[in-house]
Amino acid sequence: MRTKFYFRFILCSFLVILITSCNSNNKAKGAFNPNTIVDYPYYNNLTEVLEASTDVIRGTVVEDQGIKEYILEDDLGPEYTTKLPYHIYVLEVTETLKGSLAQGDKLTVKVDNIEKDKKLTNDGLYFLEVYQDKDEPASIVNPMQGNIPIEQDLLNVNTDTKLFFNESTMAERSSSSSKSNLTIPVEDAFSEIKSLTQVSETPSVIDYP
Repeated sequence: MRTKFYFRFILCSFLVILITSCNSNNKAKGAFNPNTIVDYPYYNNLTEVLEASTDVIRGTVVEDQGIKEYILEDDLGPEYTTKLPYHIYVLEVTETLKGSLAQGDKLTVKVDNIEKDKKLTNDGLYFLEVYQDKDEPASIVNPMQGNIPIEQDLLNVNTDTKLFFNESTMAERSSSSSKSNLTIPVEDAFSEIKSLTQVSETPSVIDYP
């Protein structure tokens, strides 16, 4: 059974419109209700996060556009309109593991500005939801698991992202802060992803009698 994160922040996720539309206390147009419960899907394994992602890429940050506000309107009326601040980045695709993006493509990605210290790393693995409306920035599937940093061809996994990969390939590496980080070689991690996303191109053979 899939578990979920529940956070209480003054910022919210792309799903918050479903929550704020039911909140009768939000009376000011363009205001955000600080008591909103933010609901993020939590993925327990690689299959779940791949199914939730339209695109999975290795990408590098080529531009940091800073914080921008998006206004989400609700069908119930303007009093339920919510302002959402997002941190906007431009990524360049270096490798595609799922989806139609090609190497060298650039796309904007919005990240919920929940932790103001959190920034996307220059090189990383991204689980994304890319929208048909190309003017709408893509979203990472959740702020805890949607981006895995890469350094020296090693994925730096944490408690939430190590669930995706075979633990036998992980190793501890000491960091500058004297703590240990769990890492997994990019080649091993990408091999696991590709094994689940690869579509067989072998034609079916019918053995007639």
